[in-house]
Amino acid sequence: MKQHISKLFRVLYTIALTLFLAVAFTLVFTQIIGLIFAQPSWIDWAEETLEHPSIILAVFTGIFAFIVYNAEGTKRNQ
Repeated sequence: MKQHISKLFRVLYTIALTLFLAVAFTLVFTQIIGLIFAQPSWIDWAEETLEHPSIILAVFTGIFAFIVYNAEGTKRNQ
C-alpha cells in the first residue's frame, strides 16, 4: 500500500513540476520578449495571466514533494 501511494504521488509530483516549470518559463520568457520589443502589454498580460497558475502549481509541487519524501522515507547506510 505504501509503495502504491509513493508511486502515485511521485507521478503527481512529476506532472506538477513539469507544468510549473512550463508555466513559469512561459511567464518569464514572455516578459523578456516584451522588454526586448518594448511591448508593456505583453509584460502585463504574462503577469496577469500566468502569475497565479504558476504560484498554485508551485504549491502543489511542494506538497507532492513533501508527501513523496515522507512516503518513501530516508535511505540510510547502516
